[in-house]
Amino acid sequence: MIKTTDLVLKDCSVHKELDYGEVLRIEVPKEASMLEFTPSGSADSWILWSRINADSTTGARGFVTQGTWVARRICFADAGRYAFLRESGGEVSSTTLTVKEVQKHHNLRDESWNERFAVPVSEAVLSFIDTRNAKHVLFKNGMMTEDALRIFGKELSIEVELDVLHVFMNKSADGVGQYEIHDKKGRAFVVQMHGHSYTRTGLSIPQLTVRIGIGVSIFILLFCCWYVRRCCNKTNTTASPVSEQPVYIHVSCYVAPRRGLTRYCNDPVRVCLCLSVCLPVLQYPCLSTWGTNLPSLIVLVVVVRAAQYIKNITKWNIPI
Repeated sequence: MIKTTDLVLKDCSVHKELDYGEVLRIEVPKEASMLEFTPSGSADSWILWSRINADSTTGARGFVTQGTWVARRICFADAGRYAFLRESGGEVSSTTLTVKEVQKHHNLRDESWNERFAVPVSEAVLSFIDTRNAKHVLFKNGMMTEDALRIFGKELSIEVELDVLHVFMNKSADGVGQYEIHDKKGRAFVVQMHGHSYTRTGLSIPQLTVRIGIGVSIFILLFCCWYVRRCCNKTNTTASPVSEQPVYIHVSCYVAPRRGLTRYCNDPVRVCLCLSVCLPVLQYPCLSTWGTNLPSLIVLVVVVRAAQYIKNITKWNIPI
């Protein structure tokens, strides 16, 4: 009978996950003579560092300092397997690196957008996706595009500083949307921009809403005045079936028997109360400001009620 042995191969690599642009640090084992790198999805490999032959690392990625191999501004091209080898070629240790995109949020209502992105400028492409889901390229081939100047004008500036992309946007800009920065391997940064959203009139949506609210309030008030006047005119031309003596007042409004809506038309107290409620809404569309109008509203109600009471007890012909 033939004996069989099952061989299981396990990956003993240390797994690391870094954001795009961060720094990779790997401790160098004492028995290691070289560092070999194999990119993700590739069978090719090359030497990044050698303890024996320093010339073999000329132009290579990273450097060794105080017993640690360091690579700054990690990008998608740095994702893969890093293996420290002995002089004989045997593996001492290995690290598998995964690079992920960076997600950020910014609010232009709080402050201007002023940020630097560690993306190779020769590969960097900055795109803007507006609230209508239309995509615009703002930076490509090392310079701003015509779309960037057309959409933002002087509100946006994109500069290159030591192979770093420096983006500045004024807080007053209409920049709500999503910004994406790509290198040749994929999307490195995503910035969700919040803040002001302007309409074609040049007004922000809250400002436009307030103006529409004021306009609607004015329309309602004018409609109420028109309806009251129309109601009074109808009572002036319609004979009353009830034999009650009509009374004329100085506003030339015929006071008929008070039934239904006619009672509201001919009762000045109710009309005054209606106007006292409408005017605060017209002047202050926000509900949070009702408290500032409450004292004047109370005074108005008290004065009107007092005048009505004096009229009733004295039987004076007070035109209120």
